[in-house]
Amino acid sequence: MRRASGVVVLGLLLVAGSALAEKDEVQKIAEAYLNALSGKGGESAREYLLGGVTLSAELVTVPNWKIVKRERVKVEEANLADAVKEMKAYDAKGRKMIQELLKLAGDNEIREITKEQAEKIMKPTEAERRRFMEKFPLFAIVARIDRDVYWHPKNPWRVLLDKLGTKGDYRLEFHRFEIEEIDHGKKRVWPLRILRMQTQKFDTGYKILPASDWDPES
Repeated sequence: MRRASGVVVLGLLLVAGSALAEKDEVQKIAEAYLNALSGKGGESAREYLLGGVTLSAELVTVPNWKIVKRERVKVEEANLADAVKEMKAYDAKGRKMIQELLKLAGDNEIREITKEQAEKIMKPTEAERRRFMEKFPLFAIVARIDRDVYWHPKNPWRVLLDKLGTKGDYRLEFHRFEIEEIDHGKKRVWPLRILRMQTQKFDTGYKILPASDWDPES
């Protein structure tokens, strides 16, 4: 892996030779998964989902699909130990934030907390989140640290984290498609994200980052 002075490297893979074969593989995975969702292909393609097929993911269907955009692949290379350490620190702050929200809510629903109260509690977490996103932008996306609601027990990245190890660098490859579906005349466009995380200890292979159970639009 190539890294420059410990700085995260973001780059584009050239569409040539083996890189073209990799991109073709990603395209095939995307299409196989979409065919499974629309009932036009084998259900086994759902197993490409990172973290496995949850009950909600098993039930997801689409009436039809069309790939309307494919962004150029992004690659991030950085120190794994640094990313894991900072993610766990952010994790701890997220848990503390949730405990404070529950304490503040008392017998009321969390949604009844005022905007000002929520912002006050989340302010330290927001600063931590922005620092992480600047240092590890792709890692932040796949771990959902780029979202306001990050800490969640069903986040598949949390399960994967224990398998990655903590030594050496990581190489994170990230592909993003935009998918269009039309149902009863209504058009919806949503992202399909495919990643591959490689470390000295572990290689995920190409996996689809699932929509979150707690926020299906993310």
